[in-house]
Parts: sequence; structure tokens; C-alpha cells
Amino acid sequence: MTASLSAGSALFQQWFSQPVRALGSSVALPFVQWNTMRLTAEKAQLDVQQQIVAFRSAVYNALSDVDNAMAQRLSYQRQKRRMQENLRLSRQRLTLAESQYRAGAVSLQTLLDAQDARLSSENSLADMQYNYLNATMKLWLALGGAVDKDERTEGNAHE
Repeated sequence: MTASLSAGSALFQQWFSQPVRALGSSVALPFVQWNTMRLTAEKAQLDVQQQIVAFRSAVYNALSDVDNAMAQRLSYQRQKRRMQENLRLSRQRLTLAESQYRAGAVSLQTLLDAQDARLSSENSLADMQYNYLNATMKLWLALGGAVDKDERTEGNAHE
């Protein structure tokens, strides 16, 4: 019992002989926790700001994708209209070349050139139609559309 009393008395002696040191460590502890809590709050605030920047960047990228897809689609649409007009003119030239060939006013080569021009116009229009439809699909996807395999198979199963 004496040993435990002497050990306990040493602890009490430390408390009473150096109260500032004993009290200082317990007083400093809330300030350390305060700094830790403040730094944790600042880190959380920085994380929130980082997520805000990432969100804004994602929104700007999405809007940019939509804008680019829309501009590409409109460009193909204008080109398609011009090619449709070109095809209409090629058909008129072919009709004119056929009637001139039958009348003997032009050679066979002129008729063949007119046919070739019409076929080239049709091929160009078909290519442009493909580009236009592809751009339309890209715009649809940029706007949030998706292709779901289950919906496609269900639609085909009912046909």
C-alpha cells in the first residue's frame, strides 16, 4: 500500500508543484482540436469549390458538344439543300441533252456526260444525306438521348 501511495503522491506532487505545465497541456488540447476542426472545414469548403468547378466544366463541355453538333447538322442541312437543287438541275440538263441528242444536235458523249453528272449528283446527295442523319444522331446523343438495346429488341419483337 505504501508503494501505491508513494506513486499516487508523486502524481499529486507534480500537479501541485507545476500546475502551469499540467494545466497547459489540457488547455492547449482544445486549441489543437480547434485548428484541426478549422482545417477540416476549410478542406471541405475547398472540396465543395472543386466539385463546383468540375460541375461547371462538365456543363460547359455538354453545352459545347450540343452547340457543335447543332452547327454541324445545320451545315449539312444547307449543303443537302444545295445538292438537291444541283440534282434537280442535273436532271433538267439530262432531259435537255436527251432531246438534243434525239434531234441530232449533240453527240452521244454529251448525253453520257449529262447522265454521269446526274449520277454523280445522286451519289453526292446520298452521301450528304448520310452525313446529315449522322449529325442528327450526334445532336440527339449530345442532348441526352441514348440507345437502349432492350427497347430495340422489344420493338422488333412486336413487328
